[in-house]
Amino acid sequence: MVVPGIVLVVLVLLQTALVGADLLGVQVLAREGARAAATGQDAAVPVRAAAGGRPVQVEVSPAAAAAGQPVTVTVRLRSRVSDRLGVEVWLPGRATMQREPGP
Repeated sequence: MVVPGIVLVVLVLLQTALVGADLLGVQVLAREGARAAATGQDAAVPVRAAAGGRPVQVEVSPAAAAAGQPVTVTVRLRSRVSDRLGVEVWLPGRATMQREPGP
């Protein structure tokens, strides 16, 4: 009776660690997208590239910001836990940067 309980606890800890790693990853993706949007580029391109083929949703607001205005990128990344448990787990990330002058 003790061994199955220990195995269950270890598996829960591993899944929790995966969600934690994904939470850190989605914040990095949001910063990458915000940096691209702040320089006038499409924010979705670096985010999708860095996501490594995993499902990701990217939203930029405002869509066209003038120099000096804040640009916010919101990213939703599907967690790796979704695949293992068969449930939809989308993790949010948001970053804001000031739009830089340029083309």
